[in-house]
Amino acid sequence: MSNENKEESNHPKEWLRISDIAKSLSVSTSTVRNWISAGDLSVKRFGRLVIIHRSELEKFLERGTDSKQ
Repeated sequence: MSNENKEESNHPKEWLRISDIAKSLSVSTSTVRNWISAGDLSVKRFGRLVIIHRSELEKFLERGTDSKQ
């Protein structure tokens, strides 16, 4: 069982929370929420939980964030 946990830690998480993205991009959670509200960053919602697939974040970053801050 510990091998499974070790293998999982070697792979990046596929789903990210707003706080994960804010921390990795050194922006506030409000900035990430603004990108979501503007429709620039696609999310999945499960009740109050908002998650972003890593591929959506990568697409967003490829388009650039300069005009979105």
